[in-house]
Amino acid sequence: MALPPPRTEGSFRIPTGPRRMSISDRMESENKPELSQTFKVASTPSTTEPAATAKWTPNERNASVAPGGPLLNRLTPTSQSLALRLTPGERGRGRGRGRGGRPLLRRIGSPTGMGYTLCVLGCGTMGIAIISGVTASLETRAKHPHLIDDTSPASGTSTPSPGSTQGAPDAALPSRFIACVSRHETAKKLKRTFQELGSIGQNVEVLVSENLQAVKESDVILLCCKPQAAHAILSAPGLKEALDQKLLISILAGVTIAQLEDWVLPGTRVVRAMPNTPCRIREGMTVISTVPYEQTLDRKIISAIFSSIGRCRFLDEKHFDACTALSGSGPAFVCLVLEAMADGGVMMGLPRAEALELAAQTLQGTARMALQSGVHPAQIKDSVTTPAGCTIAGLLTLEDGRVRSTIARAIQVATQHAAALGQPSKADDARQKRLLSGYQTPHVVD
Repeated sequence: MALPPPRTEGSFRIPTGPRRMSISDRMESENKPELSQTFKVASTPSTTEPAATAKWTPNERNASVAPGGPLLNRLTPTSQSLALRLTPGERGRGRGRGRGGRPLLRRIGSPTGMGYTLCVLGCGTMGIAIISGVTASLETRAKHPHLIDDTSPASGTSTPSPGSTQGAPDAALPSRFIACVSRHETAKKLKRTFQELGSIGQNVEVLVSENLQAVKESDVILLCCKPQAAHAILSAPGLKEALDQKLLISILAGVTIAQLEDWVLPGTRVVRAMPNTPCRIREGMTVISTVPYEQTLDRKIISAIFSSIGRCRFLDEKHFDACTALSGSGPAFVCLVLEAMADGGVMMGLPRAEALELAAQTLQGTARMALQSGVHPAQIKDSVTTPAGCTIAGLLTLEDGRVRSTIARAIQVATQHAAALGQPSKADDARQKRLLSGYQTPHVVD
């Protein structure tokens, strides 16, 4: 959009009249976001000289007046001071007030403008991983704005690149981060961690026991607490109202969307996501519940967050307990296999460090072959297995030990347990299902 020539001092005028308008008057006139209005800049209240004008939507004007916007330096010093004192969340809710208590700088900083405020409730290991991944992608986007990649795999998955948020629109990217914790010791650790995340990470705000204030100032809320604590947190006085008309993303295992919707107002948009531990190194796998087709911006926001820390896929919520067991608990199962392979190498004379490196790289390379080529694991296995070779001898030993069925049953039992995590009353039912399944832990005699 074309911008008027710079002015040291100025105010917005409606071309049809000479009356000087304050920012609060101007913003109060925005009754419908889709309407376009025309303004021009005048150097003094009495000046009526022609000035370059541009038709802007209210969102475009709001973004221009926001801190860092191209029109901030065209405001009067008083107006600049007001704009800079408001947080993006406050601007988005119109908390700043002009004369007569009228909203000031309404809607600036909301998801419909240039960026939004992301709040992480219960910022533990996973919350740190998510903020780290998003800030790293934003840093790359800022350094290399020309590297925009709008392509995505046909399967709906995505793998993080140096700039995973490059193809995302500005409205789908956070411009402010708030991390909420319950202890001051944790807050100190978080601040030290975020100081190492570059210029954007250094601006992450850490609040202690101020969930309500953080939610009020945010547009998107990421719920990362323990499943058993979710109800208590969301039932805190005023929090339900603060979440109204906002996007709530839960990464809690076992807590369903229906449960979350019972704890918030109908206007809150609730989505579930299930990331796993490798998100800490931006190699995670996140499963996201389906988002209604009409909520296009919400889908882009969610994709931009989780594609920055690994692959992501949208699935129906009915699959979430199995996803929790497979990808959520999966790293622990894989590490057991990794450790066993390394132990075998040590048993046969390899140094511990080299045995672990060989085993880890073997697992990583094989997994990448399956993901990138789309080849079935059985085909990869058969390509390695030669007649009368050492591989088939080892495979038969694994089959004798029921390794395949034991791992598959582990996923089954973990799935049943995941379903009971957020619902304590169903814990006994989960145990009963394990008994009815006929599965019993193999008893190995040494």
